Amino acid sequence: MGNHSNLEAFEVSDNLFIGELPENLCSGGSLFGLVVFHNNLTGEIPKSLRHCQTLRTVQLYGNRDGSI
Repeated sequence: MGNHSNLEAFEVSDNLFIGELPENLCSGGSLFGLVVFHNNLTGEIPKSLRHCQTLRTVQLYGNRDGSI
């Protein structure tokens, strides 16, 4: 996904994206919204998101089996 140090919201719902969420989504420390429901995402929730202090909205439902 490249550099996203100023990313404030990541909203890609209903797109049938396949794969895992990038580990560094909250690397810039400004991410406040993560909305990725109804895709084909798999894997674990990235550790960086678990410790992202700015994150206020998380919607992960409707993805493939797994932790997401």
